[in-house]
Amino acid sequence: MNKTSILKTRLIFYLFIFYLFFSPPSFAGQTAYETNFSQMAEEILSPLNSSFKIGIREFEKKEGPISPETAKKFNDGLMSALITRGGKNHAFVERADLEKLAKENERFGSKDEDGEEYLSKVGIDLLIVGSMWAEEKGVRLSYKAINRKDGKVLSNTKQYFFELDLESQKKKVKTLRDYHADKDEIGLIRTMKENTRRAAKQDLLKKLTKEHGLSKDNAMKLLDTAEENWLEENANGVKLEMSVVME
Repeated sequence: MNKTSILKTRLIFYLFIFYLFFSPPSFAGQTAYETNFSQMAEEILSPLNSSFKIGIREFEKKEGPISPETAKKFNDGLMSALITRGGKNHAFVERADLEKLAKENERFGSKDEDGEEYLSKVGIDLLIVGSMWAEEKGVRLSYKAINRKDGKVLSNTKQYFFELDLESQKKKVKTLRDYHADKDEIGLIRTMKENTRRAAKQDLLKKLTKEHGLSKDNAMKLLDTAEENWLEENANGVKLEMSVVME
């Protein structure tokens, strides 16, 4: 190897070492979600001129195109980023504490429909409120920070895109009903199926209104789209699995 080749090799080696130790920090190890939440936290906290006790309002069940469980994970992701960036200057109330107090309110018969009572109990004076829109292959999300004393918006974020399989967010609500024929109905499969279908719809109606918060009118419309899967059909009885998909 001649002197020129040796010098080139050394130069490449030194440049590599310089890049390795002196290049600016990279976000390669940070997920797209984490990067979005980090930027959101910066946009929320930077304009604040004083310290606050901060909480995030939960999304309502039908407020966005995703499941309540996923919506909670979004809020948890933002809360984690807020604590990382503003933990020294602000106090934070996490979701578990709010849920615990909300359950206590419900247990003792509180009529705190808008949540103001339990927000005051934990001393939250800056409430973070999110908005969500469905897009192809995901959702777009933004948040704003509201001063509870006067209702003014003190800061807000840009809209950020989060890639997500929206089909997986659809919730299937189902019920299983079987019907055994009495001595007068043996062999009358059509009659048994009608009785079973009627009972299954009543089961689903109760689930949709009581457990999932739908109005009776909306639940009835959803029942019109119900899928039927007849698991058994014989002279002695029938079994039906009926389900609906909540968007």
